[in-house]
Amino acid sequence: SYPGPEGRPVAYFVFDTQGENSIRMIERLKPLLHDIDIHFYPVAYLNWRSGPQGAQILGAAEPWRALDHHIVRFSDPETRGLRVSRTGDRPAMESAVWANGKVYREVGGRDVPFGVFKSGKNVQLGIPHWVLIMSQATLFFC
Repeated sequence: SYPGPEGRPVAYFVFDTQGENSIRMIERLKPLLHDIDIHFYPVAYLNWRSGPQGAQILGAAEPWRALDHHIVRFSDPETRGLRVSRTGDRPAMESAVWANGKVYREVGGRDVPFGVFKSGKNVQLGIPHWVLIMSQATLFFC
C-alpha cells in the first residue's frame, strides 16, 4: 500500500501488470490514496511479463515506488512497464504473484482488475473491473 495516514478505510485490488485496464484503474485511484489504504496484489494472467514484473514490485524495498515506476514506463511498447527477463530475477516473489492469482481464481475471480472495499465493520463490497473502470472516484464515497 501507499504511505498515508493511519486509520484509513481499506481496499484490496487484484491487477495484472500488463493489463491496460489495471494500469488505468491504478492511475484513477491515485488521488484517493490519502483517504483510502489500497493494497495492490499483482497476478500473472495476460502474458509472460506479468509474473516477473509483479515480482519486481512485490520484492522492492518500497513496493509502491516500484509500482509508480512501472506505471510511468507502461507506455513503452518494448517493455510495457518494468524491464524484466524471461528467466525472472526473483523466483520467490514470482511464486507469490502466481499464488495471488491461484487464490483469486479459487474464490471465483475471472477478470482483472478487481477490488474489494471494506465499507464498515465486517462489510466488504466486491467491485468488478467494469465498475472500477467506469467510476472509481465515486465508489468510495457512495
